[in-house]
Amino acid sequence: MKNLMLGLFAGAALLMGFAGDSQAKVNFSIYLGVPYYDEQISPDYVYNENHGWYRPDYQSAYYPGGRQSMVCLVTFFRPDQVAGGADADVQRAQVLPRRIAQRYVAHSARNRIFTYGSNQKTRETCRYLNSLHNQQQGNNQDLVCLVSFFDADQVSAGVDANVERAQILPRRVAEQRVGLDDRNRIFVYGSNQKTRDTCRYLDGINN
Repeated sequence: MKNLMLGLFAGAALLMGFAGDSQAKVNFSIYLGVPYYDEQISPDYVYNENHGWYRPDYQSAYYPGGRQSMVCLVTFFRPDQVAGGADADVQRAQVLPRRIAQRYVAHSARNRIFTYGSNQKTRETCRYLNSLHNQQQGNNQDLVCLVSFFDADQVSAGVDANVERAQILPRRVAEQRVGLDDRNRIFVYGSNQKTRDTCRYLDGINN
């Protein structure tokens, strides 16, 4: 019996050692008070492309009574869309403690804080907003139609018959190309989908 008990203790210690080694191999870093891991620790961890795997409600989980006020930090495509607060203009939505979200707002004019009642309701609504636009291809960028005319003097008129080429591009890329050729001009037609459809139509006219 004594040998059996010693064997059980040794086995338990060995298992604990393996568990400790496995956990030690998972690298992590701290950003704005939140630990980010190289691997998904559990199913409730989500992935951040800049930092790694993290638990969205980390703060409230480690503060008894949920004293942390959770908010939804919404990032819009452009600063002029912030005041309107329309879902169609949302590039990204993150669940964060209010004090951390306020730092992001201070660093970018495209950010705005929203709350939806309780912490739980804020989490659910914010995650819905984020998934809504990540599931629609192309809606995570502000898309425009870059139209190239045959001659520079045709740009101001913007007549379809003078279109040499039309390309669907992210706005930042299109703006760079406008500066390289005076035959280029940027057009938008409402939503990303409408811009795609119209731009493809324009490109097909003379091709």
